[in-house]
Amino acid sequence: MSPLEKSIKSIRNQIKNYNSDTINNNEDSYIIKGVSSDILVLVIIGILSVFFLGYYKYKNMVKDSTLNNSIYDTNFGDKSPTINDTECSPANNPPASFPPIRKKSNASLDPITWLGSVDESKLYSLNSTISDGSTKQLTLPMNQRELNPNFSHMKVGHWSDMGRRPYQEDRYNITKIGTLKDRTPISFYGVFDGHGGSEAAQYCADRLNLYLQNSTSFPDGDIALALNKTFLDVDEDFIATGKPDGATSCVCVVVGNEKIICANAGDSRAIIVKRDGSTVAMSVDHKPGLPSETKRITDLGGRVVYWGRWRVESVLAVSRAIGDAALMPYITAEPDIREHEVVAGEDLFLVVASDGIWDVMQNADVAKFIIEETCTTDDNNGGSGNKVVDLELLKWVGRKLCVEAGRLGSGDNTSVVVVVLNS
Repeated sequence: MSPLEKSIKSIRNQIKNYNSDTINNNEDSYIIKGVSSDILVLVIIGILSVFFLGYYKYKNMVKDSTLNNSIYDTNFGDKSPTINDTECSPANNPPASFPPIRKKSNASLDPITWLGSVDESKLYSLNSTISDGSTKQLTLPMNQRELNPNFSHMKVGHWSDMGRRPYQEDRYNITKIGTLKDRTPISFYGVFDGHGGSEAAQYCADRLNLYLQNSTSFPDGDIALALNKTFLDVDEDFIATGKPDGATSCVCVVVGNEKIICANAGDSRAIIVKRDGSTVAMSVDHKPGLPSETKRITDLGGRVVYWGRWRVESVLAVSRAIGDAALMPYITAEPDIREHEVVAGEDLFLVVASDGIWDVMQNADVAKFIIEETCTTDDNNGGSGNKVVDLELLKWVGRKLCVEAGRLGSGDNTSVVVVVLNS
């Protein structure tokens, strides 16, 4: 006998016992009480049925979600991540040089088609030295993490965490993307926060750097212009796939040790952390309540409605993203672009992170946390007393920052990339 049947039988017996104790000899009264008992039993059966149906549906949903997300290396189940857990990277490295990319011949083609000879197994998210949540990673100790993943010319700490959600919609990409004519290296650091699914975020992580490399003004032309066109082209081609979700995208291109160009559409964020703990904002959060964004949307005929937070058409709490075809033209992929000349000896870190971090931490909080968790003082043997980045601690700092955001109450996926400048 199932638990539901046992519960129903027990309830029915209790009601009968109650009626037998209180019933009088009047037959009419007996009939009325009997009818009332049956109705009460039916009501209780209905309530229990709805409860058990909802419970089993939820249980199966969570089970399916867990199975679908079991590929994520950040899926710790009900156990909060601890710094003693192990994780990390596959041993196989990505190609040292990127294969040629065929130009688009027809916008209606599935975007993967025009990548031509690019082997799917060579795309970042499918064969990488780091984890972006899309592939099963080998479990290696944290101290074996690569500091220059995908040939990045800068040393990097990184992490992505599902947090309290049963799914992972964040992605990120770290890779070297080329050199200038004078052989100055150029690397790409991007964080992509999906909403309504992970398809758009995965699409960006797989392709955005390739679109940039394929731009006619990259690398020796105007990289800012190339980034702007890249965002719009990726948006157009993703929407052409017919998939409805979207992703905020924050990308920083670092040229040598001298220059950073940041392109941002959405509420992921990039900052420069200086040696004294101060910060320089490299992006602005595109929220519907931002006056300039509200004006842009309303001028196009859209609405910005407050429902728990400001939302575009009462739906989306960001005003710029790649994808979100149903909310065009109010949601745009047009990025804000900022450039920064790196100040040697002052600029210490570049931090790119999804809004799961920024929802609970201010720029200054993140700067202080990263400095405290990665830097030591060079005061031995006549040292200068300056802050020095401990590279072993750098391997952990992304993970520690995600854990700290969770401790502070973030319920979102969290992803962070910490780049050591002048490294």
